[in-house]
Amino acid sequence: MNVQAYLIVEDRQQQVTTNYGGAWGGPWNGYWGAPMYNETRNITYKVATLQIDLLDGKDGKLVWRGSDEQMMASSPSPQDRDKAIRTTVNRVLFSYPPR
Repeated sequence: MNVQAYLIVEDRQQQVTTNYGGAWGGPWNGYWGAPMYNETRNITYKVATLQIDLLDGKDGKLVWRGSDEQMMASSPSPQDRDKAIRTTVNRVLFSYPPR
């Protein structure tokens, strides 16, 4: 059996909208409040995907594939990066063999 592992790091974006202001009250006592406005921001973050392929030793065909992804810290230390990779490998291999 042969093993191939890939670590793929990509930038992703998410758009977040926050609503501010608005009115309170009811038809009997009247409404009051501030004008309503929305703030929309784009957030960019990095996601690391670890993919592990197990290949048949004779013909090289794919026997099993597992993967997991994790949002990365902005600037991880080498020790944090090592720990995150080991934890992710354990999570991926926990599902092998398929049940």
